[in-house]
Amino acid sequence: MQNIVRAGIVIVLSGLTYYFSYTFWLFMWLAPIPVLVYAYRENVLKTGIVAFLTGLATGISSIVLYWPTHFPVLQLVIGTIQQSLEWTIVILISGYFVKTIKQPISILAYPILLSLLEWAESLGPQGTFNTIAYSQIHTLAIMQIASITGFYGVSFILSLFSSSLAYTLEFYKKQTKIWISLGLSLLVVVSSMAYGIYRIHQYKMTPDPTISTGLVSSNQVPIQTLLNPKLASSLLSSYKPYISQLSSQGAEIVVLPEDSFTVNSSNSSLIQSQLSELAKQNHTAIILGVNEISKEGRFNTAWLFNSEGKLSATYHKQHLVPGVESHITAGNQLSLFNIKTILFGIATCRDMDFSNPANQYGQVGVNIMLVPALDFTVDAEFQTTEPITSGIENGYTVVRSASNGYLSVSNAMGQIVAKKPAINPGVSSLFVKAPVAQSSTFYAKHGNWFAGLLLAMLLLLIAVLINARSNKR
Repeated sequence: MQNIVRAGIVIVLSGLTYYFSYTFWLFMWLAPIPVLVYAYRENVLKTGIVAFLTGLATGISSIVLYWPTHFPVLQLVIGTIQQSLEWTIVILISGYFVKTIKQPISILAYPILLSLLEWAESLGPQGTFNTIAYSQIHTLAIMQIASITGFYGVSFILSLFSSSLAYTLEFYKKQTKIWISLGLSLLVVVSSMAYGIYRIHQYKMTPDPTISTGLVSSNQVPIQTLLNPKLASSLLSSYKPYISQLSSQGAEIVVLPEDSFTVNSSNSSLIQSQLSELAKQNHTAIILGVNEISKEGRFNTAWLFNSEGKLSATYHKQHLVPGVESHITAGNQLSLFNIKTILFGIATCRDMDFSNPANQYGQVGVNIMLVPALDFTVDAEFQTTEPITSGIENGYTVVRSASNGYLSVSNAMGQIVAKKPAINPGVSSLFVKAPVAQSSTFYAKHGNWFAGLLLAMLLLLIAVLINARSNKR
């Protein structure tokens, strides 16, 4: 009975701190500690059960969040179980390293394995959705390390702190060198934060030039209306006065949301003609997302009409929402264009959750990313987090116009320049001077080098493990 109570306390403590960690960022630094300490004391079976149940408790937050939407619930449940199993494996292996090596260097096992897991997952269908790094989006000093390592460098810092503290709590009476390892891990954390503070300070000293930008979104439009090609002209008409108003304020480009309406072979030419005329009349570039049905297939498309009314860029969404956009054909190309000397990139909503295309745009030196988007309302706050992180990683400004979400602009440091809800029924608009990012980042130039370093560290740790096992014989 005592063992069950102890296990229950661990599950509740870690589960609750994980659940609230996106509201209280400090909780993510502490959440794994009870489970890690439990893993150092108990056998594989008990640890596996506790870790898995803690993972399920954590994953419930996603299920609760998306339950009211038309997102497939079964997919959420399967994803939660998969994530729980993966985290359980990380905990079990980390515990094995610690109990076998019995030296402070073993604290590296958990942060290495967790960070490599997140990097590997980012290459799959969920992208970066499950990373713990997003919990720190309001602690920008910590987030800046992503400009060197990518997002999973933030995860490494968080989990290194958790692992160090858990190890210290468990073994401080048994090992004299433990304080050295704790001190070194704290030095890594403090150094990362100091770098972030310095980077933000340098940015303030040399602010970016700006371009006048407009964002506009029509919200809570029934999906049946958006999917009806016959209603495309009337939906476009609802935007016209807002585009004109933003243009009169000086906007050189106006960004509309993803899936603003549906076009097919019967109305596509008419809609493009109306958009061309709208751009020419207002002397402003217009970008918007459309649900495009053509002979080649069905695409989630973004069109860019320049200020002369020419369709000068087209982009097809690359990373489609599983179970929701299964009927859509995915794109595989970047889309770039210039206004004066400013290089713009186009991505649609979920594409910013993935290193490709987000990092590819950073590699070519994009100044500003334009992101038409469509959120589920309930996830509006979270969905702004992912593109902000991509902006920090790659050194560009992100202009995101999301129906049922937020109209938002963030700079290359991840700071919110402007943000306005686009959730209530009706049309929302925002005029902002968007910063034109002027410098690239180490991550943009060198990509996932940090994953290679983590793999090398893991091999070193395995060598230490093998040596420790040999000494026992």
